[in-house]
Amino acid sequence: MLQERGNKKYTIRTQIDDDGEEIQQPGDEDKFLVAHVGDHLMVPFQCETCHFRDIYKRDPVEKESDNEALDFIQDANIDAFWGREESTVASNL
Repeated sequence: MLQERGNKKYTIRTQIDDDGEEIQQPGDEDKFLVAHVGDHLMVPFQCETCHFRDIYKRDPVEKESDNEALDFIQDANIDAFWGREESTVASNL
């Protein structure tokens, strides 16, 4: 499912059945949209600029390709934090 937040569209994970239809259980409305207690303990965080420097060996400049790369890195950071089930995070906590 594509959801717009601010001026950017994000793909939000959903559960699907064998026929490709979306399944939403009662209480799962915020699934993959909110953080869980302990998420920060499961991910070694590094900011987008530092990741960019590690990958490209330079600082980002104000141009479309660099901004796009920073957006992708930000998406990966968000997925790393919010891409787990609450029960997974709780059991690791």
